[in-house]
Amino acid sequence: MLCLLPLILLFSQVVSCDLIFPPQTTPKGWEISSSHKRSVYSEHKINITVALTQRNINELENKFWAVSDPSNSDYGNHMKFEEVVEMIAPTQKTIDKVMSWFHAQEIKEEQIVLHKSRDFMSVWMTVAQSDVIFSTTSKIYEHKETGAIAMRMEGGYSLPEQMEEHIDFVTSFNVVKDTTKNPATTKFSSYAKRQKYDQKEQLVVDIEKQNRNKKTDLEGRKRGATVQNSPIIFTTYAADNFCLISFFAYCEDGSNPIGFNCSSEHNRPLEFVGEVVNHMTNITISSAYVFSDILAPYICSSSEKCSTFAEYFGIDNTSMVYQAIVIGVPQYVPFVTTITTIFPEDGNVSETVTSSVVQTTEKVTPDIIFRTNNIPNGTVVTQANNSQAAAALLGESFSITDLQLFFAASGIPDYSKLASVVNPQFHNPNKPTSEASLDMQCLMGIARNCSTVLWAEAARATFLDWIIDVLNHPNIPLVHSLSYVQDEYVAYYQQILVRGDIEFMKAGVRGVSIIVASGDDGVYSIHSFSRLLVTAGWPASSPYVTSVGATQLSTNNPPSCYQNNTYECGEIIEIACAVDNGASITSGGGFSYFSPRPSYQESAVRQYVAKFPPSKEFNSTNRGYPDISALGHYIPTYVGGSAQPADGTSASAPFITAITTLLNDIRLKEGKAPLGFLNPFLYSLPSSSFFDITIGSNDCSQSFCEPDGFQTAVGWDPVTGLGSPNFQEFAKAVQTLPNPTTPPSVSTSATTTSTTTTTTSTTSSTTSSATSSSPIVTSA
Repeated sequence: MLCLLPLILLFSQVVSCDLIFPPQTTPKGWEISSSHKRSVYSEHKINITVALTQRNINELENKFWAVSDPSNSDYGNHMKFEEVVEMIAPTQKTIDKVMSWFHAQEIKEEQIVLHKSRDFMSVWMTVAQSDVIFSTTSKIYEHKETGAIAMRMEGGYSLPEQMEEHIDFVTSFNVVKDTTKNPATTKFSSYAKRQKYDQKEQLVVDIEKQNRNKKTDLEGRKRGATVQNSPIIFTTYAADNFCLISFFAYCEDGSNPIGFNCSSEHNRPLEFVGEVVNHMTNITISSAYVFSDILAPYICSSSEKCSTFAEYFGIDNTSMVYQAIVIGVPQYVPFVTTITTIFPEDGNVSETVTSSVVQTTEKVTPDIIFRTNNIPNGTVVTQANNSQAAAALLGESFSITDLQLFFAASGIPDYSKLASVVNPQFHNPNKPTSEASLDMQCLMGIARNCSTVLWAEAARATFLDWIIDVLNHPNIPLVHSLSYVQDEYVAYYQQILVRGDIEFMKAGVRGVSIIVASGDDGVYSIHSFSRLLVTAGWPASSPYVTSVGATQLSTNNPPSCYQNNTYECGEIIEIACAVDNGASITSGGGFSYFSPRPSYQESAVRQYVAKFPPSKEFNSTNRGYPDISALGHYIPTYVGGSAQPADGTSASAPFITAITTLLNDIRLKEGKAPLGFLNPFLYSLPSSSFFDITIGSNDCSQSFCEPDGFQTAVGWDPVTGLGSPNFQEFAKAVQTLPNPTTPPSVSTSATTTSTTTTTTSTTSSTTSSATSSSPIVTSA
């Protein structure tokens, strides 16, 4: 069967026949605490999730492919929840054996909860009991930012040999003292300053005069420069009428400033002069000078970010990072930014540094999505049994007030009564966060008049927690958007990858579509700052989900107008969303290290690999991702009452989810089954069904660019997949898909009855998803 067998460490000194499981990776943001006494928490109750060995996995996979393949006579003939349980749940013998083993360890009946799916148990015990039962030592972890306290098995654990055929693995990461319910995300923090200057256009004129006077004799001063002390521009965020430039500055003698200090005040940067220049004409753009008076130095936002920047750029990890706001750049104008440092001593200046060519764009509103993806105006959901959901894994919440502001700003009727929350105990509408707000607004702005659920989980939940919770409900939304990613290696060695893929198959056979963001760090997958960390992101790399990359709008980007005759200047097209194109993220994509290439994409991927053979760092015979793309740059999102710009496949995934919901509506209106797992359908479509993305690459992470990534190409590529969907072509194809021989069995009654964010949690015998394995999960 496909289940991953427990990893056994073979040491010569180990004489026990117990199964030894390796330690898990330290969760992101957490570190072992030396300031808290372990004895204080030894009697604290924690929750252990036990993955029981499933049956008939091959049969499940065969059914998954049959109901998902339009060419198969079983297409759309989905299973009911009870049928899936009957197929793969462990035998009663397994359940009894595991129960008896826990009873023998003095775990009482009431401490054990068997999930409705019958393939997972949640077992409550004290920390001291856990250490004895699993032959491990639980350590205290403290979250570096929130101060929360958690307990986790440290150094691996073991199970008795007689449990080998009954238990796949156990997970344990328990927050015992939570100091914050909804940790805020930082998706928008870099751009928050822009709001302060929205109404200060007069400043542009004043700064223009000031900077013009400063730069008159810069060239003459440069002749005296004898060291390399020019700044380093590492990102230029280009949006609608403004851009944000982030750069490092050096001391006049070329040394790295420690904190804010050079060797002396005379050696420290005094101020900066910059301008934005049209790339093709070399003409300075009017009213677009760098605001030197609002340049603000700051220390890196976290020690992790500082150290990784330092590693790549070769600077001290407490060096100064500056940001400059530029206002007044017209839409769709290609430009470069130049910055020069002025030093106090005799007014000496550095060499001028020039950014890569970027281009401002326009706000991506729902109307822009309708225009870009060829969705007819007035398209709304018409079927009451249609539904969609977004996962919230990091304590994310949204506000009905923000949702109403979004509808009003977008010229859309107020559909906020159709928004609901599953597991409201993990949701705080008074503290909305960026990810949940973005997801709900993207979903409801495109698939209008549709029951939309935020599926909330605990702040430390994992992918496995979420999918287990979802699939333990008999009635669930038809399409789920997942805007999170983790390193594929971590998922594999935690044994989450194989078991997670099985859960995705369980969703597919029930007619449920899982749409996953491909990540925001290009070929580096997940906030990687070192070339040694080129990797794939999971679950985007899973063959059993639909992976979504990001695009951005462009017209005069030089490749469009001056290096490629395919497009005329001025035509608005989609290109790959990337840092070197003016975005704050780069569309994730590449090849899985563990999952073989599925047959549905064999032809498409083979054509790409033949033209662009990957380097030795990739296994090009494995699953390639993403599958499809949507816009993911400059999405205005209301959070806490104000609109903030967002970038990310975190927007692209809910856009594709909403489009899938509109396609499901066509099926449901005709009494047909929902689409379920999309990929065999997607790869069977003609090229005219997509807007092909042929410009851009994913060489960059969110912080640097190296030639490790992939190029876009005609047809499928590991940057934007098959391209962006042409909705009207998709709609025609959906109408020709066969109907199952039996009625669809997926019901959505559990979500259509909920109308507010105070909805009570849907009943389930599974316990709270606060129990989790190492939550090395990040928003995409």
